[in-house]
Amino acid sequence: MVRTFVGLLAVSLLALSVSSGCSKARCEPCAQDSDCGSGLVCHPEFKICRAKGDKPSCPEECSKSEDCAKYGTCTLKNDRCVIGELDCSKSAQCTDEGRCTRKDLGNIGTCVTINPADCKKSTFCRTKGYCSVDRKSRLCRALSNADCELAEVCTKQKKCVSHNGECVAKAP
Repeated sequence: MVRTFVGLLAVSLLALSVSSGCSKARCEPCAQDSDCGSGLVCHPEFKICRAKGDKPSCPEECSKSEDCAKYGTCTLKNDRCVIGELDCSKSAQCTDEGRCTRKDLGNIGTCVTINPADCKKSTFCRTKGYCSVDRKSRLCRALSNADCELAEVCTKQKKCVSHNGECVAKAP
């Protein structure tokens, strides 16, 4: 009799869980709002259950966002997407501009250039001649004629002389 009762209880619990739909918790994968638990909605882009409202509530909302790829705001902190310790090195700011290091500037942070190698491997070095670190602005700039001479701006537009951090056609 005990075995029968336990068997009936297990079948009843299974039926109850199937009929209730077992809603998903915050940050779990979903296909639609009805998949998510009370007070949660399915994010239309990232397909995760999240809190209602416009503030991010799951790490994926930051790490998989367009702003993460472009600007390095990939880390969720206090309902905001901010620049985490290693986020700059994975962003377009690093590959394009050489801005690969996080600097703590306010709540979000910013990506800056401190390493000459980051400038040398950037798209801007190859195209614009921005191959040296400007220590004052913490940006890659064309600080010597050598920076300009191998860049596309020199080979295609004849701007091969460095002047005020830019490559120009000839010294003014």
